[in-house]
Amino acid sequence: MSYTSPKYTYISSQPAFDRLQQDITGAAKTIADKKAVAAKEKKAEDERQRKINESRLALGRGATQKYLNDVVQNSTGGEFEKGAIQKYFEGTGKKVGELTMRTQGPNPQCEIDGTCEADMAELARLQGLPGQVKTLTENMLDQLDYSDIKNIDPNQPGNYFLAANILKGATGADPNSGYSYDLETSEDGKSVNWVFKFDEAKARESFKNAEPPMSEEEINEQIEAMKFDGGATSFSINSGGLESATRNGGNLFVETPQMSNEVNEVLADTQLFQGIKFDDKGNLVPGTGDFDIERFTKGYRAYTDYDKDGGEIQMYEAVVDKDKIANDAAFNTQIKRKIEEYLKPENSGQMTALWNMTLSGHSYDWDENEIAKEMGFETPEDMRAAWKYGEITEQMKNAFAKYYKQYMVDDVAATMNSSSFQQYRRTSDVRRRGFAARGTDLIIEDDEIYEG
Repeated sequence: MSYTSPKYTYISSQPAFDRLQQDITGAAKTIADKKAVAAKEKKAEDERQRKINESRLALGRGATQKYLNDVVQNSTGGEFEKGAIQKYFEGTGKKVGELTMRTQGPNPQCEIDGTCEADMAELARLQGLPGQVKTLTENMLDQLDYSDIKNIDPNQPGNYFLAANILKGATGADPNSGYSYDLETSEDGKSVNWVFKFDEAKARESFKNAEPPMSEEEINEQIEAMKFDGGATSFSINSGGLESATRNGGNLFVETPQMSNEVNEVLADTQLFQGIKFDDKGNLVPGTGDFDIERFTKGYRAYTDYDKDGGEIQMYEAVVDKDKIANDAAFNTQIKRKIEEYLKPENSGQMTALWNMTLSGHSYDWDENEIAKEMGFETPEDMRAAWKYGEITEQMKNAFAKYYKQYMVDDVAATMNSSSFQQYRRTSDVRRRGFAARGTDLIIEDDEIYEG
């Protein structure tokens, strides 16, 4: 039997590959679309929470400080008027007396019952409670008072804002609006919780007679805004957790660093200015100090002066170069030191607050589309968006470092270009060099400079 070559039929796999590629592309687009939707929803939710917190801040600042009496001292009145501490300790005096009798004497009852260890532990706990509650209450009242915090960031977690308002009895955060608070022993029995509660049913009832009347949709929206973070109906502050969080000067609310102080510290620690002085509050004393204009001259700009007869005279003054400030060795050393401090994990809250409240809102003379691309953000809006506390990425750190330094550069340049230092920009040598530079690219027609 002779050999017959088998017949092969070629079947192209290209259609299958095409379908696979289409499926992959479609899946990638679906994922991208979902990510875009999720990012948009997250941004919207963050903005909603920020607005809620801003409202809470406004309400809290307008509330009285009567909670000091209501919470700590008041032991009379109805259920809502009675102090939380008074309610918490109801019956404990009797219990302490009973345990004392059970555990004392030559033949204590606890030995007969075999409960001495448990009884003595409970007695010690009850005897220590007043001091524990006192410390917790004082610490909490101090920490929740945000009235004196300047430029506070409303993007912080909102539960503490709401808890502060509940304690104050602020309008919209009072018992009539469905809010209350109590003291409770923790599950392990070793600590105490201040528990803040929201009664949705009572809140809904309060809206029934609202003027003007509210729709069901409006009521639902308001109810959601009244809840604690994540839609919770309660929020607890634990004595142990609060002590740990505030140990070594820590605070529940993050205070936004003041950039004016930051700038003044840099000026004091560098040689940009000679003989510069600051007042007791660390503020620059206007007119003090001088700087070497030759080190920082970008070019010259014409200005009009007047002779003794009132005739106009064209003069030239130096324009300060931001790039030369940015490249100053001593300046960079101080900026690097400050940025490194902010990048430490324990200072991430201050970094976030400074970004949200100051750096991201500053006006910079650069192409933000290019900066956003450099920093790895899709748009300048994404780059400038408020940061959430505790969510610091390498991308955010890079953006913070760049914006922080540029803010410093802009501020120092503005100081040098200000009226307080005008005499250093208009010396006879500067004017001479300005006249000599006419017709060259050293003559600057338009620049951000003081015009006096």
